[in-house]
Amino acid sequence: MRDPVEKAVKHHAYLWSAYAQVVDNSPVESHPIALIARARNEDEAQAIVAALRKVRYEVIEVAKKWWPPARRWRIIALTESMPITRQSTEEWVRSTATLLSQYNGVLEHWAPAERPAA
Repeated sequence: MRDPVEKAVKHHAYLWSAYAQVVDNSPVESHPIALIARARNEDEAQAIVAALRKVRYEVIEVAKKWWPPARRWRIIALTESMPITRQSTEEWVRSTATLLSQYNGVLEHWAPAERPAA
């Protein structure tokens, strides 16, 4: 099985090629990042949620979803605003994937986001 951190970094390179032009044309330099993490069971999902909250992520959803060949738990969260550059997001992907892997979690997807107006 491949290292989940290296898999996340490789996926980052692919995503950055799609996001770079949009980020470069954004009028603001920092955005929160929305992420989707995956866990195998409810205990791992709850451990991931606690770890994300400890590093001040806003957990938006924790739900049991279908992921062939079995059900998996999906966690959707939002970071605080941070500078969005290739280097900063790659460092963020590396640290977040490392955190998730401590609880058998996987960083499935991420994207720069806009925080909803209050």
